[in-house]
Amino acid sequence: MGKLDAAPILKEPTGKLISVVIVNYKSWKDLEVCLSSLAKIDSNVFQLEVIIVDNDVVSTERNELSQKFSQFIFVENTGNNGFANGCNFGASIAHGDYLLFLNPDTVISEHALARMESTLAAHDNYGIVSCVHKNKADKKEKEIRFFPRLSTLFGLFRTVTKLLNKKSLELRYENSKTVVFPDWVSGSLVMMRKEWFEKVAGWDEAYWMYFEDVSLSKKVTNLGGKVALLRDVSIIHNHGGASRINVSTAAITKSQVLISKHVYVHNNFKGSARFTMQTLLLIYVLFVKSFLALLGGLLFFIPSLKVNFKVYTAMVVYYKRSIKYKTWLSVRSMKHPLNANIKTFKKGVLRIGYDAKRVFHNFTGLGNYSRDLVAIMSSHFTNYQYFLYNPKPKKIDRLEKRDHVVEVLPLLRFWKKFSSLWRQGPVVAQLLHDKINIFHGLSGEIPKGISKTGIKTVVTIHDLIFLRYPKLYSFADRKIHLRKFLRATREADVVIAISEQTKRDIVDFLKIDPEKIQVVYQGCHKLFKEPMPANWKKKVQEKHKLPKEYILNVGTIEERKNLLTAVQAIKNMDVFLVVVGGKTGYYKEVLEYIENESLQEKVLFLEQVSLEELVAVYQMASLFLYPSMFEGFGIPIIEALYSKVPVITSTGSCFSEAGGPHSLYVDPMDSQKFSQQIESVLSNDNLRNEMIEKGFEFAQKFNDEHIAKEIMKIYKSVE
Repeated sequence: MGKLDAAPILKEPTGKLISVVIVNYKSWKDLEVCLSSLAKIDSNVFQLEVIIVDNDVVSTERNELSQKFSQFIFVENTGNNGFANGCNFGASIAHGDYLLFLNPDTVISEHALARMESTLAAHDNYGIVSCVHKNKADKKEKEIRFFPRLSTLFGLFRTVTKLLNKKSLELRYENSKTVVFPDWVSGSLVMMRKEWFEKVAGWDEAYWMYFEDVSLSKKVTNLGGKVALLRDVSIIHNHGGASRINVSTAAITKSQVLISKHVYVHNNFKGSARFTMQTLLLIYVLFVKSFLALLGGLLFFIPSLKVNFKVYTAMVVYYKRSIKYKTWLSVRSMKHPLNANIKTFKKGVLRIGYDAKRVFHNFTGLGNYSRDLVAIMSSHFTNYQYFLYNPKPKKIDRLEKRDHVVEVLPLLRFWKKFSSLWRQGPVVAQLLHDKINIFHGLSGEIPKGISKTGIKTVVTIHDLIFLRYPKLYSFADRKIHLRKFLRATREADVVIAISEQTKRDIVDFLKIDPEKIQVVYQGCHKLFKEPMPANWKKKVQEKHKLPKEYILNVGTIEERKNLLTAVQAIKNMDVFLVVVGGKTGYYKEVLEYIENESLQEKVLFLEQVSLEELVAVYQMASLFLYPSMFEGFGIPIIEALYSKVPVITSTGSCFSEAGGPHSLYVDPMDSQKFSQQIESVLSNDNLRNEMIEKGFEFAQKFNDEHIAKEIMKIYKSVE
């Protein structure tokens, strides 16, 4: 199952809510007529929630139709997974106490809906309710439907059975009766209470096409429920409109009827009865049908005969596969062994989804946090499953491959093209399909519409710098960030702040209840926690032409990070500054100062530094200098402490939370004081060694195990 084309916000129902689920595959003309009939319904007794599950992942028509019927919910499945799978998907996001499964080639009235709903409301033992089906010529479809058994397996058998039971059938289906109880009703219209649907565990996805309705009715009957057909109301059913579009589709349809019959027999019979019925079906297909197939091969220009040929060849292939895989299931069935690895996971296992845009597309800050958190959680809690929702092909691949970690990309070409929109709302459908229990927005966002699904949500807020220092951001960016952060923090079940400073800002700026906010500090990549080999350090030193001793600064070269103060601090000192970070417009200002003061020989900007190289650069540094004006947390400080490098950073903000009591703190604009502190550390081995030892000790509070436990505690609190 797949994606929402839009993130619908349902109004609160004022009456009974009926959720209509329509599974569609290339039946757009019929579907438009069906939806038009539903759109006309305006009842004072009930409300409608209409969910269209599109099994055609490459369809373009859906976009046009979803705009015309914007009041309805359009959902993209992950493929043509079958009618049962589509129905279950639609039901999983339905909010109504009543479920109406409807074919796209039907036309329904308010009166018919009201009559069926009132019937269900009055009879708790009615597991399924349907009504009379008529074609456009007002001709009724058959009402007498038997469960498959030896006496009803073939058309001729059913005719004989009807003749032998004529009197009892006439009594059972007497014309004066407004409600009758056939063995099963057509899946083109099935109405159920949600509690009955859950009681029978929904539609059986062993069936890809056909016999799902027979199986569903059988399950209701086995649990003591009744299958009711109302004769005093009817719908129009353009029978075959959705399944016999052309020769190929008709052949698939007819062959799947036979396949599903094999599946039904296997699932509902045992011993000699099962053997006899399966044998008769094989004889019927391989021998009786072979004559029609021969005609179809010879007279292929006649469509009806060509269909028979295609059906026969499809069945031969099916029987070969049945022997190979030791199953009667269609290869298209979601339960077939070939599909075992397609989004199938252990039942009862916690499924956690992540907004993984930064995981695969951001090299620093938010990307590091996202990758580290996913790596930490997936390595410490291996019995859970982790889904990384990535809007477009990845640029970064730093995560260790694990079987229980799955990358999920948009399936539809439309959403691949407009990937930024996909993650903002339509991704919700994919979360529902993957049965996500908890979704974690790793960078201040959660998708629209998720609060209506029952999926629990957690969002991490890193900082609100755009509110503290608005001049650093454009007007548009400030408005966008504020809107996203406000909605995310208000709708999420838990808000994670990466520092106490960030928590205070969330409370002060966004007015969020502090009880809803949990502080969980960040960690850093595991590579920073292990010493690099000497030969690797030497290789990195030679590649980047690093001096033997240097001060290090890591971070995006932007005004807030305040690199200019670091350069000013070393102006009159006999030290060398190495800078690693992406460049912004602010870089020109720093470079201009360096050139004006002739400091080119004292400052080195590194580019294209790999993670492994960066770790070596940290571990070879004499001192880490971080004069940033404000941070949400400051991962580079943690990376330096784990690298056993003393830290000098700024006062205020969250810096003392990250740097601990044995780092040194200076007013971020006081370059002279930075110079003094640099001199004191580099000239005093005792001070430097104490800062290294105590700093490394302090950094252990940010170890992976502690972070994993804190995050899992939050997940468990909302589960």
